[in-house]
Order: sequence, then structure tokens, then C-alpha cells
Amino acid sequence: MTDESKIELVPLDHNRLEILRGLASTEPLISVLRATADMYALTGQTAPWLSYLTAHEDTGVIIGICSFTGMPDDDGRIEISYFTFPGFENLGVGSRMAAALVEIARSQPEITLITAHTSPEENASTRILQRLGFVQNGTATDPDVGPVWAWELEAGTNT
Repeated sequence: MTDESKIELVPLDHNRLEILRGLASTEPLISVLRATADMYALTGQTAPWLSYLTAHEDTGVIIGICSFTGMPDDDGRIEISYFTFPGFENLGVGSRMAAALVEIARSQPEITLITAHTSPEENASTRILQRLGFVQNGTATDPDVGPVWAWELEAGTNT
């Protein structure tokens, strides 16, 4: 499954999210959908600033999720995140999800800066962000995980 054209992003609007929450029966999907619903309740997210399930286009198997972590701020900054489900790592799924979110953000004229956070160490996620042109710009504190590396990409910068 290394062919990136075989990956489809399915937007999790509020209605689809509620339907899927009622149907989900396995982890990590149950936890991801619960966290997404909690995030939406907190941030009031609307399209296109949603979470997107990532499915294999041929089989429909859900292989990950990528998200905007909220609405853009007043300065036009938006944060992205992505998670590849166990068993589908190292197949290019994370790269495809991150690139898709960057493309969505860049298609919106109000966005000036795209941000992301990673664990404060070199890993697959930092390599994905570097390949997309993100620059590590200091550290931040994530309330759930503690210290993280902060990454930025100017929305007008082409990768």
C-alpha cells in the first residue's frame, strides 16, 4: 500500500462523526472519534477545518486520521496533526495526510502560517514535516504531552 493515489481523505463533518461514533467497534478508531467529538465541542470547528479519516481507496479500510486542531486564529495561523493507525506505519500514509492538510490550508486565502507539534526528538513525523518544508521553530508545551517541538510553514511557500 505504498501507492499514495490509493489513499482517500474522508471529511468528518459533525453528522458523519456522530454516525461513525455509533458504528465504531474497535480501537483506536473509537478513541479517535471520541477525541474528535470532544475537540469539535471545544473549538466549534467547521469545514474545511475538520478531521479527516484516511481510508485505503480500494478496500475502504481506515488507516489513519488527520486534523486541523481548531479554527484559524486571528493572524491566519492553523495547526495540523496526523496519526497513522498501527499496522499502517512506514507506508507513506503520514506524509500523504500531512501534505493533504497543507494543501487544504493553502487553498484558503486567510491562512498565513501552518503549524505542527512533534515529540522533541527526531522521528518519522519530524522527517515528514521537514520534507514538506516546515522549519522547527523552538519548543512549546502541549497540555496533554508536555514539551514539544514547534514547526512552522508559511502558507505561501510552495513545497
